[in-house]
Amino acid sequence: MTVDDSQFPISILVLIHDKISPTNLVKYIYMNKPLSILIEEDNELAELCCRVLTVNGFNIERVLTREEALTRLELETPDMVVIDLGHPIDKAVKDIVYRIRHDERLAKTKSVILADNKDIAAPFRKTADKILIKPVTEKKLQKIMG
Repeated sequence: MTVDDSQFPISILVLIHDKISPTNLVKYIYMNKPLSILIEEDNELAELCCRVLTVNGFNIERVLTREEALTRLELETPDMVVIDLGHPIDKAVKDIVYRIRHDERLAKTKSVILADNKDIAAPFRKTADKILIKPVTEKKLQKIMG
């Protein structure tokens, strides 16, 4: 008898495939969750974003600089990129959003901009999927997840 294990939660998979190693189980769990790259220097805001993203099923890769994010985008295909928009707007943020919109490999990647005010966010109204104006709250973040 063959079993289509895509129908079962992981706990049942472990029972069916009793020879699965803990390492392979962790890989299975990790590989089946969407990835979000978080570009945020402020630890408090980063913790809030990580908490909401984790609750919504994301693996999070946090980078501290926009340049690091550009490097990660060359290596990864994230489901979402959350970008803290610095003031003044630097070229790297524009490059990140441009790459997400124009790289065929990143066509399904959602971009979320965190901005100090509407004026700073204005250049991204047509290119970002979501814009959150600070202060960012758990409620605001949760709203964009739905």
